[in-house]
Amino acid sequence: MGGMADGAERGGRSVRAAKRRMLFREVNERILRLTVAAPPNDIAFVCECSSLDCSTLIPMSREEYRFVRLESLCFVIVPHHLNEEVERVVQASGRYLIVERAVAPGAVSDESDVVLRRRRARARNDARA
Repeated sequence: MGGMADGAERGGRSVRAAKRRMLFREVNERILRLTVAAPPNDIAFVCECSSLDCSTLIPMSREEYRFVRLESLCFVIVPHHLNEEVERVVQASGRYLIVERAVAPGAVSDESDVVLRRRRARARNDARA
């Protein structure tokens, strides 16, 4: 019985971590849009790791962050926040890692569906403005 409870707890933690990653990805995308007039280098983006209590800022250029967003399943994190059980390094920099979530295909598509729905809604809102 304890095994089922442990599994449910891990599942709940995993869901909260996924929601956190998506929230901070959205925050970073807003930072990118709001800093258009700022100098292009060393904008502070939020670490998109799965740690529920992380608030680390990552200095990146606008172009570096745009590169991360080319692949919707990738996230930017500080190097010491890597969770090798669920993340795979796609590219490493001295200041940050670009990681891809290594999970079951259904879970990945759920996460990417959220991103696609948000981007479509944002595009519709922008078109109306």
